[in-house]
Amino acid sequence: RMRTGGLRATAVAAVAAAAALLAPRGAAAVQCMNWQKCDPRSRRILFIMDASLSISQEHFDKDMVDFVVNTYCGFRDTTENAKYEVGVVTFNQVVETRIPFQELGQNEFESLMHKKVKDKTPLRCCTAHAEAAILAREMFEEADDARPGFENIAFFITDGVPYPNYYGGKYGVHRSTKARSFYVSRGLAYDRWDYKQELVWTQGGGNRSEFDEIRVTYGTRNVPFAMRDLKDADVRVFFIGVPHIEADQPVNIDYFTGKVPNLEVCYENGNVNPPETSCGRMEYAPLVSEPVDDHAFRVESWDLTSMIDRSLSIICREQGTPGDPFGRPLVPTASPTGSPTQAPTAAPSTVPTRSPTPLGAD
Repeated sequence: RMRTGGLRATAVAAVAAAAALLAPRGAAAVQCMNWQKCDPRSRRILFIMDASLSISQEHFDKDMVDFVVNTYCGFRDTTENAKYEVGVVTFNQVVETRIPFQELGQNEFESLMHKKVKDKTPLRCCTAHAEAAILAREMFEEADDARPGFENIAFFITDGVPYPNYYGGKYGVHRSTKARSFYVSRGLAYDRWDYKQELVWTQGGGNRSEFDEIRVTYGTRNVPFAMRDLKDADVRVFFIGVPHIEADQPVNIDYFTGKVPNLEVCYENGNVNPPETSCGRMEYAPLVSEPVDDHAFRVESWDLTSMIDRSLSIICREQGTPGDPFGRPLVPTASPTGSPTQAPTAAPSTVPTRSPTPLGAD
């Protein structure tokens, strides 16, 4: 369990209008005029979709897919030779590229989402944020090498609760060739899934308290380091927080923004008596780009209409010096003494002192 930190008629009409904007549509019918249009700049956008058991199948196939399709509407101004590439990753037991980066118009993208993703993504355990970040980094680096000159943007659409893949059980990696291929193709052994000799996945055997220790390592080390590497690849990372399938589970936005109290995350095992709690401190934060409040949004219900405008308003905002969307000088600037200085970095997020924050099940 995760702990993280007239009027009636008008209201009904407003809800109906919002629902109409995100209502399922057939191919080549996306209503892009409903959404703001970003300035013409070549951008590469990756939607990373949580397909774990903490998201209901209905909300994935309707609300999450519609959010992705409508958000891509913001990238339609092709003047000044602007180009847009879009891709999609889904993650659970199977972490895979569903749509590789390619130039697509809005109607083409909607059609491909319906062909490749909608109603074709069975939900499974687990919430493999780290593996999704690794795959995303690889995709961006490969695309940058082949076609440089794009601003890179990644949307993580998830409830924000990391839950590692494991070896045994109903949703064990060993049961699926597609699931195993992610690790095997990268030379990662099942019993010790190492990543750069820093991140260690351990076989999910043993008792529940041992697995909670594994979850602590995953949540405090594996996920943060993978997200760090993704951002270091010049990718702007956004968190779009959606509701957990269990109503009492809040959206875990503080984990992605680095505002978890004292950077400490805990996993609570209520299957033993007395309950046991395993805790650890995040070794890197924040997981999203900075300023964090411009890169992390959440909703408490599945009306994602407001999220489209909020995320597009940040992306469409002019970002620093032309040619560098991250606001850094293109060349070192001189200090008053004449020596070069690095570009200023955002101040670290302040973390209030509160009690530890246990994270929940998938």
